[in-house]
Amino acid sequence: MAARLDAPLQDTDHGLAPVISLARGEPGRVPLFVIHPAGGIAWNYRELGRALDPARDVHGLQSPVLDPAQPLPVGIDALAADYAARILALHPQGPVHLLGWSVGGIIAQAIAVQLQAMQREVGALVLLDAYPSECWRAEPEPDPVAALRALLAIAGYDPEGHPELDSRERILAFLRRGDSALGNLPGHVLDGVVRAVTGTNRLIREHHHRHFDGTLVHVRAGNDHALRPHLQSALWQAHATRVEALPLPFLHAELTGRDAVAQLAPWLSARLQHWDGLEQKDRT
Repeated sequence: MAARLDAPLQDTDHGLAPVISLARGEPGRVPLFVIHPAGGIAWNYRELGRALDPARDVHGLQSPVLDPAQPLPVGIDALAADYAARILALHPQGPVHLLGWSVGGIIAQAIAVQLQAMQREVGALVLLDAYPSECWRAEPEPDPVAALRALLAIAGYDPEGHPELDSRERILAFLRRGDSALGNLPGHVLDGVVRAVTGTNRLIREHHHRHFDGTLVHVRAGNDHALRPHLQSALWQAHATRVEALPLPFLHAELTGRDAVAQLAPWLSARLQHWDGLEQKDRT
């Protein structure tokens, strides 16, 4: 990892390509695509991807604006259309599964709508403690330090528990002390994270959901939202044909961490297996 981080930019993508492989599985099993949270990086899903049993291909979708040469998308629907195209390029036929945590859940619902419009079947659509765009319309745009604090959540720390991390230098030093590779991201990538957080949050506030014709599973962080009790799974009922609620006793920032994965992975594994037979039929 250290050698890759120190290599010239032209020699490595630092694990920041638009699509990264988080786990590999047997051919014939429907793949799972996981969508980045606000910070634009999908590394936090690695634990979950590798805990699925039986193993299947798990691909992480990452924000294009981590690359400073890429323009900001014009809206969540445009971003979702780009992600749907990436998914179809990797998996041109058969159903696909989608999972997104936080902002990634909002994007996952939009991707599911895009895929249905292209007559592609969506298997499981799972949102980890994500809430519809209308919940965030009045939220202010985060400043650069608040944007970088999104890295804390990606690394599995509760940002609210670390108010002392109020500068870029303190955030990175904290992540390095915790042996997180996120603390060693190059400067231009950190700028991309800020760009991803601020730009995506603005698009979220402007987004209006279209209806997903299927079942949306919402995993709620049961130990969180004391100050926002209105954040409930039922909010998605306006945007999907059916909503299933699955509360887990964790904070929002903990839902992709080891303890939460230990509870989530067996349930998710069983849920995804239902579709594997359909994938095999499509290939024959």
